[in-house]
Amino acid sequence: QELKREDFKVLDVGCGSSSMWLLQLSEDYPSAKFVGLDKISKFPKDFSQNNLQFTQGDILEGLPFEDDSFDFVHMRFVLMEFTEEQWEEKVIKELVRVCKPNGWIELLDIE
Repeated sequence: QELKREDFKVLDVGCGSSSMWLLQLSEDYPSAKFVGLDKISKFPKDFSQNNLQFTQGDILEGLPFEDDSFDFVHMRFVLMEFTEEQWEEKVIKELVRVCKPNGWIELLDIE
């Protein structure tokens, strides 16, 4: 339901080059806004959704967004990309910083 709001904003940190998750969601929920961020700049180019954008950035250098910018912040399959110290000192703090109060942060990985 929340994804149907026009002001709902989703950030996918470490979206990767295929970004299938974002491409599908942005198509299914055209009123929400979606942003994919990755440290490599190889993003999909052929997509028709005008509610989707990609940007290059590294969470360890700080996310290039204002505080409290997103309703839903998503990261998956990046657990091994960071040290325990990086998770504690930078990654979690940045995810919380850009997530709106009462927003959601979702971290997914496999064992």
